[in-house]
Amino acid sequence: MALLANPIGLVVAGIGLAIAAFQEFGDEIDIFGDGMSNLKDVAQAVWDMITETVGEACDWISGLWSDLTGFLDESVGSWQDIFNSVMGFIYAVVSTQINAVINTFATAYMLGKRGLEQCAAVFQ
Repeated sequence: MALLANPIGLVVAGIGLAIAAFQEFGDEIDIFGDGMSNLKDVAQAVWDMITETVGEACDWISGLWSDLTGFLDESVGSWQDIFNSVMGFIYAVVSTQINAVINTFATAYMLGKRGLEQCAAVFQ
């Protein structure tokens, strides 16, 4: 009952009731008054028209995408080759920088350690 206490819950409940009423009485509701077509038949025809149109649009977009990726594969090379080249470059740049930082800290540590050892030898 808490769901029905807010406006969104009322809208959801109203849509659910409308669907239930359509399912129950769709065959009995005469749309054009001639007794030949009922609400369920009209809704089914509209749904079929929508799904056919959307399906054709999706097929067209899919064909266009396939043509585009085929063209790019032929002219530029496969996507995997491009990705591998880019990632290889990034790896080379990043690993060089990381190694430089690690070597700097390792060198500083070694020099500091050697300096402390020599200071200790002086004070003995």
